[in-house]
Amino acid sequence: MKKFLAACMAAVTMILMVSCGGDKFTPNVMTKADIGVIRVSDGEKITYGMKRIDAEKILGNTDAANMAYMSYDGGKIGVYYRLTDESGKQLTTDRQTVAGIVLTPDAAGFYETPRGLEPGQTTQEVLDLYGEYPGVQSELILSYQYDVARKKMITPQQNNPDRDMGLRDQVMVQFTLDGEKVISVSMMDRQMALLMN
Repeated sequence: MKKFLAACMAAVTMILMVSCGGDKFTPNVMTKADIGVIRVSDGEKITYGMKRIDAEKILGNTDAANMAYMSYDGGKIGVYYRLTDESGKQLTTDRQTVAGIVLTPDAAGFYETPRGLEPGQTTQEVLDLYGEYPGVQSELILSYQYDVARKKMITPQQNNPDRDMGLRDQVMVQFTLDGEKVISVSMMDRQMALLMN
């Protein structure tokens, strides 16, 4: 009876911890919420689709308004901005949005992914948080690609940069590895990854 009560209490505690904990993530399933970072020191978040002016309120301003990729915080974090709309028209700085984020090796201890992973953690921790991967995995890279609209992983056979595939609805999270350690993390939609737009 004591074991049963202890098991019930543990289950209730886990349910409460999960239900009170903000965003919920499931291995092998991704959303656009996976394209983001959390600054460890204060919990500030940079998220996919966030306006550039709001991201720079957190990260600091730069002088290069029309650059697609900007580095911040001494090179710990990089942000890819969408500079054109879907018709190809140039966006003003106040309409540019976050389309991708990179955590460099120097981000360890300062920034983490929405799932709580940062450079320096292990490949096994990636697998535990993000799930098994059906595509390309090597000694140097572990890459997840997920079609949010179709709710399924993108396999190497489907890995085709066709503009009609809804590339903005496809999430890519890639981990660069050194042995069993993550050295950097790149998160973006596949339109930014494949077409830099």
